[in-house]
Amino acid sequence: MKCPVHIEENPNVSQNSGNVFTWFRENETKEWTRVSQETNSRLRVIKNRLQFWPVEAYDNGQYLCVYGNSTHNATSDPLSFIVKRRNADECSNPVCALERSANRGIAGTVLCGVAETVPNITNILWYKGCDLLNQPNELRLHFRTLSDTDSGNYTCVVTLTREGKNYTHTKTTQLLVKDPEESVIPNILEGDSISSEAVEIGKPHTLKCKGFIGHMKENRDHNIYWLKKEAGSNPIVVMECANKKWKTPCETEVQFNYDNGNAFLSTEVHFEEVKEEDLKFNYICKLDNPFGNKNKTFELRKKEQPDIAQRTFTTGITLAIVLPILFILMSVVCLIFRIDLVLQYRRITNKDETKSDGKEYDAYVSYLKYSKLETEAETKFALEVLSHTLEDFFGYKLCIFERDVMPGGATVDDIDSLIDKSRRLIIILSKNYTSDNAMYELESGLYKSLVERKTKVIVIEYNLPEDFTLLPESLDLLKSSSKLKWEEDRSRPLNSKFWKKMQYLMPAKPFKPPGEKPIAYNGKVVTFSSRKKYTLINCFAKEV
Repeated sequence: MKCPVHIEENPNVSQNSGNVFTWFRENETKEWTRVSQETNSRLRVIKNRLQFWPVEAYDNGQYLCVYGNSTHNATSDPLSFIVKRRNADECSNPVCALERSANRGIAGTVLCGVAETVPNITNILWYKGCDLLNQPNELRLHFRTLSDTDSGNYTCVVTLTREGKNYTHTKTTQLLVKDPEESVIPNILEGDSISSEAVEIGKPHTLKCKGFIGHMKENRDHNIYWLKKEAGSNPIVVMECANKKWKTPCETEVQFNYDNGNAFLSTEVHFEEVKEEDLKFNYICKLDNPFGNKNKTFELRKKEQPDIAQRTFTTGITLAIVLPILFILMSVVCLIFRIDLVLQYRRITNKDETKSDGKEYDAYVSYLKYSKLETEAETKFALEVLSHTLEDFFGYKLCIFERDVMPGGATVDDIDSLIDKSRRLIIILSKNYTSDNAMYELESGLYKSLVERKTKVIVIEYNLPEDFTLLPESLDLLKSSSKLKWEEDRSRPLNSKFWKKMQYLMPAKPFKPPGEKPIAYNGKVVTFSSRKKYTLINCFAKEV
């Protein structure tokens, strides 16, 4: 095992002729113990190599070497020494084989891997797969001209003698013969030799550099690194980010990548926070290779702030498009559900439009008052369905002439007075709506609504007349929004469109839960459900 210390990088160490190589091994307690260097031991140190005579299974572990003396020394990184057993039926150990590629049609050499300085070599045999080759007793296997048939696993078996014992050193090389590749010149990718980078002061930034170094996986004869140069001065090396004492900018670890038959080296300069002083330097990515050096220079410039930030501009455009659409959708929803929204608003706010207006009734009901057979349905609708729902379920107070007016007075005067006392005039319009009283109520209500603007008119289209010529023309002047159509079974439920619009047209009053009717009993106010009938015996009850 060869010591990987680079002596040339440590001039203080290499200049001392008294330096030696010392090996250490990590024990079970994770401590480093020195490897014995006695001449008769199984482990032996020869120059910069540690030799095993022979390798045993328990030699598996971590090693490191130190070159120098007590004053100056250089220490290698830990080395993993992995020991594997070869199956008895295998002619070589493919797990430990070294892969080597060579071009077809040229001469080639496969090395055995044993230093020529190793003493007492008694025999060298070469195998291709399991076949013994007729080759000279040498540590190198030569090919004059490589062909496809020369591809395969080549194993050399070296016999060594030490202190009267024979040992063997075995190494397998996998030779791959392929088509000769076009000569390629390593180069730095992505852009021109000079690149201008826009940076923001106070923000993080990264300069990226990637170099193409050829087509060989094992190609390591190249190096890529960063320099920074200020105008009028010599370039200096950018320190590595692994150095904790160094602040940004710093160089990240070099990465090797092999993709689709191409080998690359890449590295970066990272700024945690760009400062004004960083703009004074040009950052140079340098790729060293046997064919010559390649450089790429990055010039930093302050990023110009746009008049409007991109994010702000995008947000503004989005809002300009989305808001009108939302406004239109909300308008459509409010138009469709305006009645429900208004009723809900009234319930939440307990809005009351009846305070201090001086009127006694919420609505005066006008309908055909003949008691003929064909008008019984209209009368029942006015006296039972309409009045019961509006009064008992929605808490309105209605004025119905036949029910609330004492007989004997002047009918016309009474009608005018009652309409004046009412906030709304409800007209149940039917084909039989032609009596004198009904027509007078209609004409008077229309006059007060359209001319005097004292009372609002609500028209219920119960059963429209066939001939409209008998009705006042001013009826057509009423807005369609103040008209409702009774549709029998569809209109009967309390949550139907008919009753919602009726509440919408009626004056706003504090919401009263449906089905409750307050009654004064013995001086106290009690509540009875209007959906049930009660019999009061020997008492007097007056409806509030």
